[in-house]
Amino acid sequence: MQKRLIILTLLSLIMTGCREETDLYFYTDQSWKVETALTVDEAIMDLAMGVGGAAVGSEFGVPIPGSLLESENWIGLSLDYIVAEYKNQGLEAKWRKSTNTYTLTVEGERYSNMPGASLGAIILEPLSGTEDQYHFRMETPDMGDLNDLALPGLRYDRVITLHAGRIIQSNAYEVNGGTAIWRNPSGEVDAVFVPASPFPAGLVFTILCLGSMIGAISLGFNKFSGSVKCPNCGKRVRNGLEFCSHCGGYVSKLSL
Repeated sequence: MQKRLIILTLLSLIMTGCREETDLYFYTDQSWKVETALTVDEAIMDLAMGVGGAAVGSEFGVPIPGSLLESENWIGLSLDYIVAEYKNQGLEAKWRKSTNTYTLTVEGERYSNMPGASLGAIILEPLSGTEDQYHFRMETPDMGDLNDLALPGLRYDRVITLHAGRIIQSNAYEVNGGTAIWRNPSGEVDAVFVPASPFPAGLVFTILCLGSMIGAISLGFNKFSGSVKCPNCGKRVRNGLEFCSHCGGYVSKLSL
């Protein structure tokens, strides 16, 4: 059911025109995250679904539940089915809506269990002769063919962004540090990259800074709370000493 609903949803999105933004995140501990944001014209899509949803399903051999055809929010219902199927596979999945954009987020703990990896649609493998580099490939449909399917005056746009620690090489439209971006790609998306740390560098820096500050404050507190002032030279010495370590004078054991 999940694969068929994905096909139906994708075909309907293409036919009615939308923008698809897919962000892929890869980390050194083999964990990954994929976020796909679909921006749609809901009025046009609901109309197309109501008028031609069953016909599209029949044409492509996709049986459509009656509840889906009757739903005012068939996209959300489709995403509910998809999220449930991903969870059955042991993956973390959820979706959210903001105005007319639907975002589906899927996360996993191993590269091998990425959606599409087992079917060959996504190929992700260690680069031979290296310890930390991976070769990523993904087949994408021809954007010209996709736009031929869209209704007149509508256009289907697609952006794919790969987030990693460092991009070694790629056929991306744009590369910026650990980010590679493909805009309306046709054919194969290809990149060699080093995965990112699962902990953002900014977070690690903040934790280190906070740790240093707390340590300094603690040392300062211990220094002054466990010391007394010499009545002769005025400098602070460790509490319990009978004579000042600075001037040699007698020290009162009464701390301030």
